[in-house]
Amino acid sequence: MHPDVCRRRPRAADHQHRVILALALLSTLPFALFAYNSGFGYDALEYLIIGRSLHDGYSLYDIVPSKSPGIYLFVDALIGLGIDFGHVQLAATISTIYAATILCTFLAVKPHAGTRAAVLASVLTGMCAWFMEINFLQPTGFVYLFGLGGYVQCLRALEPGGRARNWFWCGFWIAIAIQFKSVAAFYGVGALGALLLWSERNRLPSMVALASGALVPTIAIALYFAATGRGADYLQWTFFFPLFEYPANTAFLAKLYTKLLFFFVLFVASTLGSLLPAARRELWRSNPIRVAWLFGALSLFALLKTQASHYFYPAATFLSIATASGLSLVLKRSSEGRRWQLFVSGAVGVSLFAASTALYRPDAVARLVQLRDFGEEVALRDYVVRHVAPSERLIALQASTTVYWLAHRYPNLPLIGMDVQSTRYLELHPGLLAEAIRDARVDCVELTPGNLGLQDVRMLDSPAARAQIETLQREVERDFVKRADSPAGFTFWCRR
Repeated sequence: MHPDVCRRRPRAADHQHRVILALALLSTLPFALFAYNSGFGYDALEYLIIGRSLHDGYSLYDIVPSKSPGIYLFVDALIGLGIDFGHVQLAATISTIYAATILCTFLAVKPHAGTRAAVLASVLTGMCAWFMEINFLQPTGFVYLFGLGGYVQCLRALEPGGRARNWFWCGFWIAIAIQFKSVAAFYGVGALGALLLWSERNRLPSMVALASGALVPTIAIALYFAATGRGADYLQWTFFFPLFEYPANTAFLAKLYTKLLFFFVLFVASTLGSLLPAARRELWRSNPIRVAWLFGALSLFALLKTQASHYFYPAATFLSIATASGLSLVLKRSSEGRRWQLFVSGAVGVSLFAASTALYRPDAVARLVQLRDFGEEVALRDYVVRHVAPSERLIALQASTTVYWLAHRYPNLPLIGMDVQSTRYLELHPGLLAEAIRDARVDCVELTPGNLGLQDVRMLDSPAARAQIETLQREVERDFVKRADSPAGFTFWCRR
């Protein structure tokens, strides 16, 4: 074959890879529309309210959080820069994070696995965002991005010229990821596993470096909160509650075989294919593949708590890197006559992608061809602002975070929702709701007897929490009057 032909083929392939990467980045535009039409989202409203409360003078943990402090500090920082987190600015923020995950995946994978693997990994990572609730503001995007920094340092540490400082920075970036969500701790377990299994250096100094990198920022942050009287709160809501006290449930189990079908089939098929004799030796000697697989596979343990699709994202992103790197090696060794396999694989992938959409939420496609006006939110906001002065306090139950965020009002208790962390808090603080409802500053309550809309469906199974909710209802019905002009879908009460 003529040498010029050989040179042109890599150039053509590189051009194709750049085009695919550019298209993946351009998908940020429809993703922004998708995020805009998706609305605020339940979890995101909590992050926004607590983040805004920090800007308004509250301290972290004045309101009970559900996550590590990172996401709230991120919101506070952007509000300080003038971002008001209306629907347009929120969608712009979310789509920027989405683009960052695609670009950073490419930059992280390319030096270690090549351009083709980097592009494939970027595309798969982008696909994950569409199906794993990254169209809402979530800390999991940051968990992945900082975890990716740990992954890169882990790969550098495993190279022949790797140094102990690489293990330090691996632990450091994973510790920062934990400050957004504790599930990132599984990345740390993966890094330790990679060190013990595949490191050629003296393992003890490497383990000390890895542990030091993880402990230095964690201890520094813990000492800061301890010095400001919030050390116990930091440990409780960053580590103890999510890792040990969060109640396991299967409420979202169906998502694993509907919404996430395409990814599970892809993951199982690629893993089984990598075990075939012809591929096993080469694939499982590749550090980019086996480290990414270890990070991702261990993160799947988070699904033992709940199967909400955003819990799958920290695992799916690294499994995407492993799958893309393995597929790249297979394609590299495929002859021209077998390139039809690529087209067949692509067709199967698109079919699975479409099946996941059809099985779960086919109506979600409409978010790409419409523009919501959110008029109902304006009506609700105006109603609450009219009846609750900024100096007064409001207690909302059924759509609590929506009410608090839109009206820019706060409750007189440290709970802005009735989710699992609130159940735990009520168990630890008997009499909280009774004391709150008797506060003269509370002139308005949002509550629908018989249809409380509690986010934690098992809250009333807790005797302590149930007693407090029943006391609240009795106090409201005795001391407040139901307003006949409440917005549709809401029931507001004003003090007699």
